[in-house]
Amino acid sequence: MRFAFLSILIFVVWPALAQQTSLVNSEFVFKEGIYLTFDEFKSNSPSIEEFTVKNINGGTYFEFPCEDSSGNIRNCTAQNVWGYCKGKNVFIHQGEGALFFRLQVIGALIHFYSIDVTYMNDYDYRYGYPYTRTYRRASENERIMLWEDGSTFYFNYKNFSAFLQSADPALYDELQNSKKKRKMIYFFMLKYNEKHPVYIEN
Repeated sequence: MRFAFLSILIFVVWPALAQQTSLVNSEFVFKEGIYLTFDEFKSNSPSIEEFTVKNINGGTYFEFPCEDSSGNIRNCTAQNVWGYCKGKNVFIHQGEGALFFRLQVIGALIHFYSIDVTYMNDYDYRYGYPYTRTYRRASENERIMLWEDGSTFYFNYKNFSAFLQSADPALYDELQNSKKKRKMIYFFMLKYNEKHPVYIEN
C-alpha cells in the first residue's frame, strides 16, 4: 500500500517539478525584451517587454512607452542596456557606443564577438612645442561568457584550455589528445555545454 502511494505521488509530482525548468540550448527561445542586467538575461526576465529598435548612424537605440508625471504615455529611450532579445536572437552590448552583437552560442559557455578599442598617443614637435596626436584602434575579438557569473575571457586556445583544465579535467585531457587541437576549441566548447547543461525556471 505504501509503495503504491509513493508511486502515485511520484507520478503526480515529478511532471510538475520537471515543468518548472527549461533546458537552455539552441532550441530555447528567450522572451522578447530589453535586459538591463546579466541577471535579467539569466532568469529570462526582461525589464522592458514592449520596445522599438532604432538603428541610427550604425548604432542601436531603443524606445519604449512610458508614463510622464501627468500620466500621459510618451516614448522614452532605454539607457544602460545590457542586451535584448528580438525574435529568436539575443544581442549583447559590447564595445564603444551603441554597438550590439548577437550571442552565437548560449549555454554554460556563451560565445559572442566584441569590439575592443585602444587609444595610442604619438608625440611630435611643431613650432617649438610638443604636439600630441591620438590614434584610435578597434579590433574584433571572440569571447566566452560564463553562464554561472557573467564573467568573460578571450576565446583562444590558451585561455580555453586553461579554463577546461580547471573546470573539466577529463575534457581537457581529451582536447590535449586530439589532433589539430587548436582548431578544435569550438567543438569542445559545444561538448562542454552538452556535459554541463544549464536551466531557466519557467
